[in-house]
Amino acid sequence: MRFNFRSAGESPSPSNGTIEHAAQRSAQRTSWAKWLFFRVLVVGLSTMAGIGLAEVFLRVQEPYLHLAAERVEWTPDRYRTHPIWHHWLRPNTESAQQSINPLGWPSPMVWHTNAQGCRHAGDLSRYAPPGTRRIIVMGDSFTEGYYQDTTFAAILARRLESEKPDVKHEVVNCGTSSYSPLLYYLRYKHQLSRYHPHELIVNLDLTDIYDDNHRYGPAAVYNADGEPLEALPSARGFGAWIENLKYRFHIVRLVFGRQRQQLVLPETPKVFEYHSTLTPDSARWQKEVGFSLSLLQRLIDLTKQEGVALTFTMYPYRRQFEAARVGTVWHREFEFAARRLAERNGVDFFSAYNGVRAFYDRGTPLYWTNDFHFNPLGQYVWGNLFADYYLSRKSRS
Repeated sequence: MRFNFRSAGESPSPSNGTIEHAAQRSAQRTSWAKWLFFRVLVVGLSTMAGIGLAEVFLRVQEPYLHLAAERVEWTPDRYRTHPIWHHWLRPNTESAQQSINPLGWPSPMVWHTNAQGCRHAGDLSRYAPPGTRRIIVMGDSFTEGYYQDTTFAAILARRLESEKPDVKHEVVNCGTSSYSPLLYYLRYKHQLSRYHPHELIVNLDLTDIYDDNHRYGPAAVYNADGEPLEALPSARGFGAWIENLKYRFHIVRLVFGRQRQQLVLPETPKVFEYHSTLTPDSARWQKEVGFSLSLLQRLIDLTKQEGVALTFTMYPYRRQFEAARVGTVWHREFEFAARRLAERNGVDFFSAYNGVRAFYDRGTPLYWTNDFHFNPLGQYVWGNLFADYYLSRKSRS
């Protein structure tokens, strides 16, 4: 008889069968974990491939079916949200878009942006280089432009380089689609003023009143004095992540984007009623135009405090020269109100209306036929009209 002696508390030695059973269970767990990992990997890769194929399909179909366009407010890839100044051109990127009129201008339109989100060749230092006069240009899509070398800012820069070679000028195009006085003020105060420009040129637009009062103003945050603090406070955290994905990917816009019918886009008559159906003596016109002018007044006060020379300009829309099939010629009362504000504050004001009108009356095609913006020829005319004014003003001073 064999006795197995062990001390108190000592565990019995496992038998061979127990060891084999434990090894089998461990092998089964390992096999199950591998199976689960493989399944998750397959599902994940399949999902990514499906999303990728859907994104490719949406990009390919967009020129024809416009599925993603029905759920997007901004042009894809080019912009990103911002909690203070709502949106801006995505910094340090390059993007391209097919020409609006490939027959007349076949080259694609390319956007290059610097670290400040402006269409400028290089990043801005905190101060302009010695001997250089820095001019920042702000405006909406007319100022942002299409072809980079035909923008308002690019034309002004070339004219200054050729006609004022004794002074180096740095003209920075910070124009951004759908900007308005609310966003001019917020972005200049919280970003662009830090780069200490000598001059600020702001190109006002007929869409400014609607954008201030209905697109951006209601969601903005103000202090007790009525000063705007933030234009899109929701553009933080997860909400900002989703919003920025909507700028970049068609599939995200299709899932999370609002229906086009819920948006008031720049082409809709409601945006331009301040220049057509609403009369300047109406209470609504005075209230809403007054709000935009009050924002311009804040910008005037801010630039005066900083010693920055400010210039306001305006340019005409085609509908200010001719009526549509149904409707009347749009009036210029907002332009006149902005001019009066500038004159009261000793701010330079330039209107391109008469100059553009002269070219238009001669039959010069200044606007895209399928878009209300200036085409490259219109940009050339507008930019040179302002450059003539700017250079003559400089020579007088």
